[in-house]
Amino acid sequence: MKRSGKNNYVGMLAAIGMPTTWQEETLLLRFVEENGVSTAFTITKGALQSFKAVELWRIYDIEVPGSCVKICKNQDRTGVLNTFEVRVAFHMKCNISNEAWPLRAVYNFVDWEHLNQKQVNTYVDLVGRVLSSPTLDQNSSLPKKLVQLGFKNMHQTVALLGKHSSQSLKTDDILVLGGVKIKEWQHERTLESSFLTLLEVNPASRNGLHIIHDIGTEEPKRKVLRVTLPDAARVSDVKAWAENLLQKAPTEDWKEFTLTGKFAPLTAKFFEEDPPIVGDDTKAKMCWRTTFQDESGCCDVKVWDKPCYNLFGLTASGLRAKWEEGLEDPAKRNDILLELNGPMENSIRCLCKLSVWSYGAANAAQHLSQINVNLIDEIVE
Repeated sequence: MKRSGKNNYVGMLAAIGMPTTWQEETLLLRFVEENGVSTAFTITKGALQSFKAVELWRIYDIEVPGSCVKICKNQDRTGVLNTFEVRVAFHMKCNISNEAWPLRAVYNFVDWEHLNQKQVNTYVDLVGRVLSSPTLDQNSSLPKKLVQLGFKNMHQTVALLGKHSSQSLKTDDILVLGGVKIKEWQHERTLESSFLTLLEVNPASRNGLHIIHDIGTEEPKRKVLRVTLPDAARVSDVKAWAENLLQKAPTEDWKEFTLTGKFAPLTAKFFEEDPPIVGDDTKAKMCWRTTFQDESGCCDVKVWDKPCYNLFGLTASGLRAKWEEGLEDPAKRNDILLELNGPMENSIRCLCKLSVWSYGAANAAQHLSQINVNLIDEIVE
């Protein structure tokens, strides 16, 4: 690719992004050349019609004026690492090529051992094995599929967003990700696909992909991306803090901390009461009221959607399905409880938030302390 004259560019379309929140209508395309090099195309204005009919995994001949080849400045939006990018706002020739060759994308895979050293909002190439059936996050504002990836004894959740969420995956598939972004939110670091993340599922081994033979089949036990959590606390400490907050009620003060201990398991009452789910069907979230115990005491807690997913391995709809199954067939209840309560036998470290909920008329307000479990950091077997 050169910045003068004309480029007779030939590339396979490997990813399509259509940002809906950008001020200007934009189409993002990732083309991969026969030599494996990727180039991002940013299409706007009069050029949109030229690329309207392009399809994934087809090879195109594109006449690119050198004036449209720019020093790459949009890596924070596209994740495509290349010296140059193409930005075009007028009609250009784009036709299906007579050439044919298999995808040979070039990756710079990050060592899973070094993944936690990477800065937030940077892009990485990663390969791993799908550990379980992916799930859809029903509460996300845009389509989101959560995939548990493993490499040797390590594991990490990857969120496939937007168009990538439609990717079909099953347990033990090998997934190659080109350009996923490291994100951090509320003491949790995650990996998310970007507009032009390149996905390959079960690719054949080739030059640069020999790493797929090193993935392993063992059961991963160590989460890769970690953050510094709030200070550890005991249940007795939390009870004292709760009393202090209630004395100041009404108050917006709150406190975050980590607790390590065990949740009280589900009992037969699980089928007698309503399922621990809040919200309507389209935005249903799990909210499980239970108790948490350590060597210093026991306290009431509310376990929210994400930590419930970590404990039960189910979304809100999946948990409701288990509840309905036991409700309709009492003979299945014991087996369902054994399945759901499996992690409750272990010591669990979780991130919690203590606050005060005030309700009722201002002159007769009632105040209640509540402990919300927002994140499961580790399950110690």
